[in-house]
Amino acid sequence: MNPRSGKAYPLLFAALLCALGWIFIPRLGIEADEALVGGAIYPGAHPAFSLHVGRWEIPLMLSSYLGAGKAWILNGVFWLFPPSPVSLRVPTLLLGAFTVWMFWRFLDATTGRRAAIIGTALLATDTTFVLTEVIDWGPVAIQQACKLGGLLLLLRFHKSGSRGALFGGFLVFGLGLWDKALFAWALAGLAAAAVVVHAAVRRHLTWRNVSIATAGLALGALPLIVYNVARPLETLTQNAAIGGDDVLIKIHLLQETLNGRAFHGFLVAAAPGPKRGSARSVVQRVSERLSSGDEPVANWNVLALVFGTLAVIATRRRAGWFALLFLVVTWGAMAATARAGGGAHHVVLLWPFPMMLTAVAIDAIAPRRWIAAAMCAMLCAGNLLALNQYAAMLIRNGGSTRWTDAMTPLARRLEALHAKQVFVTDWGILESVHLLTEGRVALREGAEAEISPEYVYAGHTAEARIVPREPDVAARAKAAGFSPVFHEIIHDRQGRATFVIYRFAR
Repeated sequence: MNPRSGKAYPLLFAALLCALGWIFIPRLGIEADEALVGGAIYPGAHPAFSLHVGRWEIPLMLSSYLGAGKAWILNGVFWLFPPSPVSLRVPTLLLGAFTVWMFWRFLDATTGRRAAIIGTALLATDTTFVLTEVIDWGPVAIQQACKLGGLLLLLRFHKSGSRGALFGGFLVFGLGLWDKALFAWALAGLAAAAVVVHAAVRRHLTWRNVSIATAGLALGALPLIVYNVARPLETLTQNAAIGGDDVLIKIHLLQETLNGRAFHGFLVAAAPGPKRGSARSVVQRVSERLSSGDEPVANWNVLALVFGTLAVIATRRRAGWFALLFLVVTWGAMAATARAGGGAHHVVLLWPFPMMLTAVAIDAIAPRRWIAAAMCAMLCAGNLLALNQYAAMLIRNGGSTRWTDAMTPLARRLEALHAKQVFVTDWGILESVHLLTEGRVALREGAEAEISPEYVYAGHTAEARIVPREPDVAARAKAAGFSPVFHEIIHDRQGRATFVIYRFAR
């Protein structure tokens, strides 16, 4: 394949993303938010809203702001491959690779070949993008794909006048809204940037075009609309609120998400367990040598974004202004929203436009091709060093409590007990066990716990608790004349006592 044709670049970058992402897929346990899709697939749990057609239940919403589209996709995947970290995460990794390919197409058409190469290389190696596409607990993978897919279709409409492409672009945007209502942040940023920067967009604002776009958006977001008609405006009343009290925290999180340090102690454990992991292959040994202990490593994205902003202002590149306005408006919406925007899975919705801004800036100021290549290589190296730090810490320390690899043996053990009822006494267990056992274990929250020798109780050990509820259950049991009988402790790969399974006896 001739690289000059441009066909090889996006495929190489997509393959690079898959290679980097695979490092993390099998070593991290399934986290509760990742496992929410199981509630719309397997018995024993129920989505927030479904349509009932005869004997069929069609899940539409997992919560008041989260759609069931990902569950529709994974339902087919799990029919072929049982739920596991691999079958759960490979689909989102492939979707991330498709997003990289679409980003190349968008940049190549709007910024030129050199900026497209730089921007796509930065995205495919970006620490935060790789981790959030693989470990899609946000979820964000579908929204990132919808963002780029919609833009490409609207670009086709602009060039060809195809109203089918106009309808399709907004249909894809509607699917992004259904996936998660917070996609409205990105839509606000795209709309503001397009209208302000591109005069052609303003010329397209005819009644006919607006009607077609509205119809496409409504069709894509139809499940969300149906939900808010059946339960009047519940998405807004339960989630939409203005408040900037934590704006300083959000600024700090923006910085940490950009430089790739936001997942330290959150995704991977910050310190080794009793059984410190060791490198078992040449690649792992190289990764260990390149790591810097257990301290997080920052890439240079914050510096690149500041540099890109100044360069775009100086050179007045239209594509750079589009990216900059998107970032300002979208993050402004995050900062102004109360009870949201305070997680790395929110900040990453700004992606891939930090990479677009940086690519346009490098393309604008680098007088020689080799200088642009050197700047791009330096930034990619920073990304890879930060990502390698997580990979090395994962081998050495294992996953954090939320992503513990002890989750799979816990699920297998609970299923093997064939208990009449299992009460889960801490957050972060129920959804994951339900998914891994395909609904075969009768699970209920610890807050609803009934005390009986027939039932089994599962929770985190004292060292691993997230939201402690065990004392409440134990107090009720003691008041009823019962005491706990410890049945088994489940350890992770590093030897940490993570889960405890017990019964009560008089």
